[in-house]
Amino acid sequence: MTLTDTTPSSLLLERAADPQRSTWALNEYLNGHECDRNPVLDQGWAAYPWSKARLPSAPDGM
Repeated sequence: MTLTDTTPSSLLLERAADPQRSTWALNEYLNGHECDRNPVLDQGWAAYPWSKARLPSAPDGM
C-alpha cells in the first residue's frame, strides 16, 4: 500500500500525538486516507511461483 495524501512519517507522528487514537490499530487509523497499490510490492509478489499457479481441481465427488 502507498499513501497518496500524506507521508508515512506524518501519519505516524499525527497518530502518536493523539492521546485517544494513539492506542488504535494502525489499520483503523488509515481509514479516511487515500491509498493506492504499491507497484514494487506487486512486482515482488508476482515473482513468486504461487502467484500465478492455480490449485488443481478437486476430483469429482469431493
